[in-house]
Amino acid sequence: MRLNTAPLRARRPTESLMIKLARTRSDIAFLSKCKKFNLIPRGLLLKNPMLNSGGPQAEKICKRASELL
Repeated sequence: MRLNTAPLRARRPTESLMIKLARTRSDIAFLSKCKKFNLIPRGLLLKNPMLNSGGPQAEKICKRASELL
């Protein structure tokens, strides 16, 4: 006996959108808490492109730019 798959196919796009919405809400909650506690997630942390040159002033600029993201 074969089941009708039409309702299942109709539900898949909705289910996919619900999963994306849940992920987005989770990301927003995480980033909001990071901002509240003044933390910078690793994905938003900028690194000094000048490596050995620029000194502490370049590090300060990178840190400030990361905070503003």
